[in-house]
Amino acid sequence: MSELIKEELLRPRFKVIADFPDSCLDVGEIITIGEGVFETVEWWRKYPHIFKELKWFEERTKDEMPKYVESNYDGGFKRGMVSKVVSIEQESSSVIFPTCLLLCYIEGYNNRLNFANLLPATEQEYLQFKKP
Repeated sequence: MSELIKEELLRPRFKVIADFPDSCLDVGEIITIGEGVFETVEWWRKYPHIFKELKWFEERTKDEMPKYVESNYDGGFKRGMVSKVVSIEQESSSVIFPTCLLLCYIEGYNNRLNFANLLPATEQEYLQFKKP
């Protein structure tokens, strides 16, 4: 699983969705703010017709996903709960979450969860949550 840490997964990212004059960027390229990118997030947001802001889970591979997650919704795995990811699978399509086709099983929960309902967590947050 992931070598990316929580802070890396939560860095703002933008996908180039259109060409523009004198661009050195390719359509489809993903720009991560903080990796030698000097423009601010606000600069990229000024051009939504050229750059699509990605949610933390969008355009990720299985290998980039976190080892630990925190719930970000009020389903069976309640908001604020932290758990360890046991396995990850990919759907071919999704009506509910068309931008996130990665689902995971987590420790102590039987249903699959979509990463769109989760946030990355750290091992330390997981261990702290498990303390009685």
